[in-house]
Amino acid sequence: MIPAMPVSPRSCFTGVLVFLGSVTTAQPASPTPAPKTPPAIRLPFTALVPESAIPLAAASDFAATDDALWIASRAGGDVTRIDAKTNAAATKLPIGNDLCAGATADFDGLFLPRCPAGVIARIDTKTNAPGVSIAAPIHERGRSMAAGIGSLWVIADSRGTIARIDPVANAVVAEIHTDPGASDLAFGEGALWVANPEKNTVTRVNPHNNLIVKTIPVAGGPVGLAAGEGAIWTWNRTDGSLSRINAVENKVEVEATIKPGLGSGDARIAAGEGSIWISRPGATLSRVDPRTNHVAQIFTGLASGAITVAHGSIWLAVSSTTVWRLDPRRIEATRVPTPPRQASPTPKPTPSSAP
Repeated sequence: MIPAMPVSPRSCFTGVLVFLGSVTTAQPASPTPAPKTPPAIRLPFTALVPESAIPLAAASDFAATDDALWIASRAGGDVTRIDAKTNAAATKLPIGNDLCAGATADFDGLFLPRCPAGVIARIDTKTNAPGVSIAAPIHERGRSMAAGIGSLWVIADSRGTIARIDPVANAVVAEIHTDPGASDLAFGEGALWVANPEKNTVTRVNPHNNLIVKTIPVAGGPVGLAAGEGAIWTWNRTDGSLSRINAVENKVEVEATIKPGLGSGDARIAAGEGSIWISRPGATLSRVDPRTNHVAQIFTGLASGAITVAHGSIWLAVSSTTVWRLDPRRIEATRVPTPPRQASPTPKPTPSSAP
């Protein structure tokens, strides 16, 4: 048996120093930098190619049914039915020169507010025949009506009163009092939502009992609403931002407040087909990706107007005389302007080899 060698205290102390030195000199791993979000693609609106260009003057509001898109014209005082299969104007009906904003369709009917008269005109969407009008107070500055849970919802006055209308009884059956200055309505995520730009709030209403669930602070003057793609979205006119409201937590997702750089002021927004769509002066159409909460594309150049998502398409009033129907997949795929087509050159005759 070989005897164990004695270990000196000095050698133990040296070993401890070496170990401590190796610990203190070790460097933590550098964090992986987060990938930068690419800037929005900016293109002239003429880079897009519509599926159909529908000649229609003064389109101001859209409302969709199962087989058609209805386009209201406040300037013309009428509404036109566009066949969703042929894109042709199938029916044009006079309504009156007192139309105001907020066409909506549901319950086999098209509803069109006439503010000065204090009535909502009704069209039977199965027969295209006028139905019984509904007497109701309507605020002329309201941007929309909403439909859901068997009712119509309309902004009744400047005090933020929301009238609930039974479309069967053709009567107002309840009133909900939200913040003054209510401007827009949307129905989604099982609730009615009311935008109040003057108070910087969005009100959530329980449509089953007509009670206010939550008044949500939203900075920037939320004037426009859209429900879809898993959230409630507001266009904020003061700072030109887009806010995303989490309908589960009833609050704005701060990290999802988007500033697309389109300038402040009014805008129209719509949600659907995998994106959020914005139309405003100077930026005819912008697309926001809700998966990343960033602006993906901005198309500039033409006037802005009414916008909606229906029948798998984006419908947009691009001028005072034309409505475009756009394929959202084609919009997303557009990365550079489409080059103009050039006529094929006429081939030159081959010289004859005969003597």
